[in-house]
Amino acid sequence: MDTIEQELIKRKLLVEIHTQDIENYTLLNDCYFGSGGFYSKNYLIKSPREKTKDYENRKKIANYRNIFAPVVDSLNDPIFSHKVARSSEGNDTIYKEFIADADTAGASLTNVIQEIDLKAEILGCVFCFMDNFDSDVDTELEALNDRAFPYVFYIEPQNIKSYAFDELGRLIFLKYQNVTSTQGLMNFGVSEIEITYRSYYIKNGVWYTSQTDGVGNLTGEEVETSAPFMYSTTKKWNKQRLPLSRHLDTATTSIAIYNQNSLINQQQFTNTFNTLVMYGEKGNINLEVDSTLFIPEGNEAPFYLSPDVATGDSIAKDRSELHNEVMKVNNLSIQSSGSQQSAESKRWNDKKRQEKLSKKVNGIMDLERWVSNSFAFYFEGDLTSNVIYNETFDFFTTSEDLEDIIKMEEAGFSQETQNKARAMFITKFFNQLNAGEVDQYENAEINNEKVIETSIELD
Repeated sequence: MDTIEQELIKRKLLVEIHTQDIENYTLLNDCYFGSGGFYSKNYLIKSPREKTKDYENRKKIANYRNIFAPVVDSLNDPIFSHKVARSSEGNDTIYKEFIADADTAGASLTNVIQEIDLKAEILGCVFCFMDNFDSDVDTELEALNDRAFPYVFYIEPQNIKSYAFDELGRLIFLKYQNVTSTQGLMNFGVSEIEITYRSYYIKNGVWYTSQTDGVGNLTGEEVETSAPFMYSTTKKWNKQRLPLSRHLDTATTSIAIYNQNSLINQQQFTNTFNTLVMYGEKGNINLEVDSTLFIPEGNEAPFYLSPDVATGDSIAKDRSELHNEVMKVNNLSIQSSGSQQSAESKRWNDKKRQEKLSKKVNGIMDLERWVSNSFAFYFEGDLTSNVIYNETFDFFTTSEDLEDIIKMEEAGFSQETQNKARAMFITKFFNQLNAGEVDQYENAEINNEKVIETSIELD
């Protein structure tokens, strides 16, 4: 074992990732992407009294209705629906190219940041890294032509093998697993799996990285690097366990709803048609092609035996209650059948979502600062960069806001107060437009006064 890891063990700081956490991270990913047990149908639980054949048939007709992804997206999409303003000064030619291609695959820095935030929202945290190409370029032009400048990548927590935080809560060690599959020339198409480990650690206040094979032998040189960064959307967590998503309860509820949907589907599939009950000797009663039923004299009239719907109704009710609870806990509007959310309740939910999103922007700005500092580690030159995110999240509800304005007029508010309310309405409206829609309004030279006058006429 590496001497650094041995020292961390002596200090009781080294932590191995918990098996249960790996299972939880896998579940969270599966819930968002509909993969894993949802794709294989293995998240469906077999009833003790259910025959294997019936269980396999139920798996065939099961479908996953994803309620997890909209919950996660509601805390990611609003932040990046507005354009992120970036600017830089000084020797910034390479930095501008980095902003346009931050991951070597052509994704802009904003898109990379959004993906990191989305993954952290799904899982609870991700570990971010910045590396640079080992290239012998001598000029800025060569660096641009060869894409020989820094790039960002991240590792999901289930791929972390061990980590350590010091007594002040600062990350000081991290090891993650790399699994690569190679096609051998002489193995007749059989892939060879190679497992390596990359470690990041501090020595004398400087971060280094090195790679070892599956048994701990060093496979490359120890090189100086920029500090890794743990980006988390979970603020309360134990340093002995990596942060878990705030949506873990929603994930387990998704499995419950998935199973309830499956049971309802099975009942509808097996009991779609009523059962015809007839009395008499077999062969004495015929149902002709023209649907005429001949009943022998003396036999009782047949009747239909309808399947019991009480069980299905009970499961559907439980499913609806679980769905509504998920929406309520995550401050989202309840839109399921039979449920209607009051305007006051919706505004409260919107307020709580605004608070969550505003707090998240603060965390994203920490991530942006890490990007800037890491780029400066590799970049020599005078460079100043700035980034601005939208921090106002006002969820626009046209009908409710217009109704409030009408009530103000009926209540006798002054014209000045009504105009201010209309101006606020227009501001909220423009905040919900995307960049293209705003450009259309600006090109048409529509100012606030003209729109306010139009809204007065509509009222």
